[in-house]
Amino acid sequence: MTSLDDNPFADPSADVYIWSVDGVPFKVHKVILSLASDHMKNMLNTASRTTHLHEGSDRTEHDGVLSFHFPEHSGVLDPLFRLCYPVDDPPLDSIEDVRMTLEAAKKYQMREAVKITKQRLLGFAPREPIRVYAIACQLELDDIALDAAKEVLKQEAQYTYADELETIPGSAYRRLVTFCESGGNSADSLVARRVPLPTGPSRTGTPSPALTRAKSLSTYSPRLVGSALSPKPALHPFNARDADIVLATSDNVQFRAYRNIIELASPVLTSMLAGISSSTERRFSMPDPVRRLSLPESSQVLSILLRICYPIDDALPEDVHTLHLALCAAREYQMQKAIRVLQDALLARKDDPAVPPDLLYAIACCCDLRSLAAAAAKRSLHTAFTDSTFATFDKYGLSGACVQRLFSYHKRCCDAARYVVGEKWRTQLESSCRLGKWANDGQVPCWYERYMGAIAKDPWPTPATATNTELVRSAISSCHKSTGGIYGKKCRYCSDPAQIVVYTEFTRYVAETIEALENRVVIEWPGQ
Repeated sequence: MTSLDDNPFADPSADVYIWSVDGVPFKVHKVILSLASDHMKNMLNTASRTTHLHEGSDRTEHDGVLSFHFPEHSGVLDPLFRLCYPVDDPPLDSIEDVRMTLEAAKKYQMREAVKITKQRLLGFAPREPIRVYAIACQLELDDIALDAAKEVLKQEAQYTYADELETIPGSAYRRLVTFCESGGNSADSLVARRVPLPTGPSRTGTPSPALTRAKSLSTYSPRLVGSALSPKPALHPFNARDADIVLATSDNVQFRAYRNIIELASPVLTSMLAGISSSTERRFSMPDPVRRLSLPESSQVLSILLRICYPIDDALPEDVHTLHLALCAAREYQMQKAIRVLQDALLARKDDPAVPPDLLYAIACCCDLRSLAAAAAKRSLHTAFTDSTFATFDKYGLSGACVQRLFSYHKRCCDAARYVVGEKWRTQLESSCRLGKWANDGQVPCWYERYMGAIAKDPWPTPATATNTELVRSAISSCHKSTGGIYGKKCRYCSDPAQIVVYTEFTRYVAETIEALENRVVIEWPGQ
């Protein structure tokens, strides 16, 4: 039999039930919860027993005892209430357990529980600093975020991936990298204005909150077309008088279309039209021979979708942002042909110099087009991240994980390029020189150290660095024996045309090596 020590939430003297979302009852004492939380105190002392007290929680009665139904799982409520009761604190062995309990403690304003769980969360920082930082950002715990960021800096772990990065804005991850790059001297930058958390599916791109659709199609309620704007007819061919449905856009353009074409193109629109056929006619006394459906898309986007469905010219716009909006709508409506056409149209722009790589990367992440994201990431190499870059990322609501993938890719490409000036590569190269590739006297050429030293000064060597005319000329001209001079004997590496050709070939070899090393690096996705 379970004792009260094991289950303190079955005491007969308790005077309120709290039910978890999975149906587990917790019989608790009002006075304890009231002392633990002003929120709970107000809730428990509310006179009306029918008032909804919190989103997802309401009150009823059970066995004559006041009952509340909370949206949390019993696995969250049990440790939460134990932190309020005079019993042993729950173990909270995993960082996920701590996160869920802390989130609930903040929600219900349980001061002591928040204090304890914050310390528990911080205790994971030495082992999992990125996860702790991301959770702190998600829960708006600036003090914990700063302490976790210091641990990230200490471990040089700012480019490490964690699942929790999927749940925070890209700007929060950017602040962490800025903090680490400054050596911890920009602590104020970790505290910034709050932006909406990513809402997209985990492990993929995250759609911008600004692009959230006007209504959820899964809970669509048919309604008559209505707008503050005066209705305008669409252009040919979407103004046919014999069309049997009207699709109205957010800018109140009326598209007259044929129902059989729409039903073939989209099962979602088919369902919405069926809802209008049944509910609208019941709402009005006489049936309307033309079904009218209001959609959240602009007329530009709807025109793209309909042109793809119709047997007419489906020329697409050049603007990738509009293509992105159309693809989002096509996916919502499950228009498979439109999805394929629009995806191909975006992929065709991967090498278009007119499309900035940061914009292309943001759209690719939003649409989960990984090959397009990889191409955009490669195009973005050797370009600096600017405020404009991050404004683009914020516009499309990229998660911290999307930005981390790009930062990590750049860092690994830079490390790969610098391999050519690293000790291991230099040792291998010098060894080949001693074997007679350029000299038969066991010595490296006179220009070698000056040339390699000049490349090493570039934080991120590129093929252009390796073949830079000024750099190449400088390495040769700085040799004190290049003209013989007072030494009487010319340097054979600098004065012999054949050896100069070797030098030129070597610089080309270095450039090709840098490019090959970078090409081996791929942007990483979870689960790869």
